[in-house]
Amino acid sequence: MQQKTMLQGYRVLDLTDREAQLCGRMLADLGADVVRIEKPGGDDSRHTGPFYHDVVHPEKNLWWFALNANKKGITLNLTCSDGRELFKKLARSADIVIESFPPGYMTGLGLDYAALSKINPRVVMASLTPFGQTGPYKDFKSSELLLMALGVFMFVTGDPDRPPIKPNFPFASTCSAIHAASAITIALWHSHKTGMGQHIDVSAQAGVPWFTGNVGAWWQMNHIEVKRVGIHMARRPDLNTRFIWQCKDGYVIFQLFGGVVGIRSNKALAAWMAEEGFGDDNFKSTDWDHLNLYHAPQAVVSELESPIAEFLLTKPRSQLVEEATRRGILMGYVDTIGSLFANEHLSARQYWRDINHPELDKPIRYPGYFAKSTAAELDIKNRAPLIGEHNEAIYGEIGIAKERLLSLNQAGVI
Repeated sequence: MQQKTMLQGYRVLDLTDREAQLCGRMLADLGADVVRIEKPGGDDSRHTGPFYHDVVHPEKNLWWFALNANKKGITLNLTCSDGRELFKKLARSADIVIESFPPGYMTGLGLDYAALSKINPRVVMASLTPFGQTGPYKDFKSSELLLMALGVFMFVTGDPDRPPIKPNFPFASTCSAIHAASAITIALWHSHKTGMGQHIDVSAQAGVPWFTGNVGAWWQMNHIEVKRVGIHMARRPDLNTRFIWQCKDGYVIFQLFGGVVGIRSNKALAAWMAEEGFGDDNFKSTDWDHLNLYHAPQAVVSELESPIAEFLLTKPRSQLVEEATRRGILMGYVDTIGSLFANEHLSARQYWRDINHPELDKPIRYPGYFAKSTAAELDIKNRAPLIGEHNEAIYGEIGIAKERLLSLNQAGVI
């Protein structure tokens, strides 16, 4: 018997762009029937690289592939009255609408939540914007750089003797899409129980502080700002312990711990180092059973870390992690994307998925789903849609004949 999906039977109209498209992708992976709606000729996000084999083409965009897999695709011009009427017809039977236009844009089209809920009271609508639908910043333009800066994340990212830096990934925008997908599933449950939908307002800036860990707590409790510590980890505002270490062929993560957690790990590493002649007299005489990092000064910890750094530089990361696992040392290696594809654990869990792209010369390998379920299927079944690929099928569901589609296409409506 074919396994069901978590959101099987639910229809999503996806009007998002850029990283916000991940929201619909997650819902599609959970089994929802997600229809990605583009303007005639294709969405602007198709034209921003990278591209498959560096061939600049709107249907070879790798971000489009990643963020729109498992979706269907249609074209529709919302700026004309006929296009808006078609959208309303689609919305009558939809369960979810997601959009990422500037605040007020959907209201100007007559397609905001207030309007859509009149024709479909159970519809759940989610709006993803940089700063939300309300507040003094709501109409501000933004970018990933600004979101990370205003969300505090940048202030604690980078080396202490240099300015703040932005992570080399659209972290704020991507997490915003994940937050939206999470909220949608809750609102969908409410709609299923009550028959009443709701409007979800997602601010990308508001989502960033969730990932700053103990930074907010230190300010709330002591009015102390946790600052950038580079390769270290801020154990206390006045104590940084080394966290990322260079080894012979890359990097590993390791940290000196105090208390019960550190006793086994620290002692096991010290014993291994002693076997190979590493460590000065101070290191060898350390009482690891009573190392207290709540009170140890920075100078003491730094002196202990120095011989560890020398030792790790002599070993390749695979040997370090393999031996650390055997000895009970808390250590892991910093992976590269090349070796990640060969990771034995992900392979054993059948994580990677080869998705066929008939219009290309070979399948493309995609990351699979991060969770497995005994009751529902989570998987990638289809590549991202071509421009207008499902126009005939989707519009046919609301009674638009092929002849009418042709005239709508010639008029620039679809």
